[in-house]
Amino acid sequence: MLQAYKKGYRVKDNAVYGIIKKQPLKLSCSQSGYLFFNIKLGSRTLKVFLHRLVAYEKYQDKLFEPGILVRHLNGNSKDNSFENISIGTQTENMLDRSPEERLNHAIKASSFKRKFTNEKVSQIKLDHANGLGYKALMEKYCITSKGTLHYILTREYVT
Repeated sequence: MLQAYKKGYRVKDNAVYGIIKKQPLKLSCSQSGYLFFNIKLGSRTLKVFLHRLVAYEKYQDKLFEPGILVRHLNGNSKDNSFENISIGTQTENMLDRSPEERLNHAIKASSFKRKFTNEKVSQIKLDHANGLGYKALMEKYCITSKGTLHYILTREYVT
């Protein structure tokens, strides 16, 4: 992104312009929904995200401070207007979303973290009800934390 800025690429009205061509560059959309364009640096091709270039134009080196990321204030990753782009922390970025969107995001993220299926959790609970102790359960199901096992046994652990 910094190399693109140094080469003279600038964003205007959600389009990217270089200093040589007066036509806007062709933009692509990443799998995560962010607009980007490519630039050549020697034999390498670099992907430059529009929102990061706008943030650099607006905030300069503050963008590179630890823990800082680019925020889309209205939650639309394709709206890279100067007014919609801000910088902040991950917490501030998450709070830009509606409560419903935050909940959906959390549920989706936690589904990737779950180690055990609902069936496996049922089996662990059944084994415990049939007398298997914590140590035996931890060995049988490769659970390394007593706290994790306690959570599975006492809480609603649903994937």
